[in-house]
Amino acid sequence: FAMGGFLGVTGATIAISKAYRPQLWFGWVCFIIAMGALSTVRADTPVSHAIGIPVLLGLGGGIIYSSTYFPVLAPLPVSQNAHALALFAFFRSFAGVWAVTIGTAVLQTQLSHRLPQDFVEHFPGGVAIAYSAIPVIPTLEEPLRDQIREAFADSIRVIWLVMVGIAGLGLISSLFMKGLPLHTQVDESWGVSEEKNEHKLELPTHTK
Repeated sequence: FAMGGFLGVTGATIAISKAYRPQLWFGWVCFIIAMGALSTVRADTPVSHAIGIPVLLGLGGGIIYSSTYFPVLAPLPVSQNAHALALFAFFRSFAGVWAVTIGTAVLQTQLSHRLPQDFVEHFPGGVAIAYSAIPVIPTLEEPLRDQIREAFADSIRVIWLVMVGIAGLGLISSLFMKGLPLHTQVDESWGVSEEKNEHKLELPTHTK
């Protein structure tokens, strides 16, 4: 909900100011702070201490999600918008796949080092411990259950720290971005050639 609200606000500020770099910088900073705050959450951290972090994460994520279109479209002619957005959507989906892959790899590696060895031996080789161990945790006896919870919390913390580094690279890359003006005109020939071709196909043919 928070992310959806910030999407609209960011789009409105860009439309009014005709600038997109300040929004990107602010979004990356909020995202880095949110990831850093998430890395402080431990197994025994009260929920009340972490309840505001998703709002900050939604703020940064919403701004970044909605404002990254503009630096892609600004240097191109309006007639190339459709092709640029299609390529942009592909790269965004591809980046999502890499995000899941990197997060899973980090969590799996950290859990294999932090979980008690006698507990890990219950899972066959090649099985993702993160998904196999979670249903078992409520059935464990103390103090093993607390050890497993702490291992998960510390392992997930590493994911947030990795995200801080990735978001830092995003912020650095945006600092060197040129502030190109946004287009104010529209493509007058959009769809005209397609309509002409359709009319040609619909013309009746006369036979002798």
